[in-house]
Amino acid sequence: MTNWILKLGTKKIDCDTFPFAFRTAFNAIEAGIKNKMPIDPKTVSIQGPAGPRGDRTIYSYAAATELAKSQGLLNDGKINAKEFKRRR
Repeated sequence: MTNWILKLGTKKIDCDTFPFAFRTAFNAIEAGIKNKMPIDPKTVSIQGPAGPRGDRTIYSYAAATELAKSQGLLNDGKINAKEFKRRR
């Protein structure tokens, strides 16, 4: 059962945890910039797991970036690989 849903424009990607949903979004945006096909961060969102009433918290890419920084997943604009390995 997946808990987190990453939305990249019209694409939906199921993820097990927030760190992996965020890393997928971050890498997609970076790849888009590298390939000169940028993805607008405004079209990226991450939906949290369903609550007791079935509602989901929706994080914009900007809010998800702040959450990732507070969890130590993002340092100086780069993914913190050590933190991802530790959270497995």
